[in-house]
Amino acid sequence: MSTQFFERQEAQKSQTKWLVWAFIAAILAVVAVINIVVIIGLGVHPREVMREAPEFFVWTSLIVIGVILGATWHRSSQLKAGGSEVARALGGVPVTIEDGDLKRKRLMNIVEEMAIVARIRKP
Repeated sequence: MSTQFFERQEAQKSQTKWLVWAFIAAILAVVAVINIVVIIGLGVHPREVMREAPEFFVWTSLIVIGVILGATWHRSSQLKAGGSEVARALGGVPVTIEDGDLKRKRLMNIVEEMAIVARIRKP
């Protein structure tokens, strides 16, 4: 069982590398599309901009990349706060034993049973 865990862990590491590369490719695609949209919005042909003001592409790209990386950093710092923060962001609410709702009581029973089976304390 433990060797299967380590094999799966290694496979997931490989999958993560592909996801990171896909994320980088997506950022580059977004940068390219926004550059094209901005230039077309200004009513100028992209070749003219490349000849006369190539720094326009550089600054537009840097701004877009900065915004994307800033948003990514902000979101990842929110997620590092832990599972309770993720649950709150998704609309989760604290559930207690005193709740009168049958579905919440059922949830508490399931969580308690899973904790017992996993030999961990109930969250």
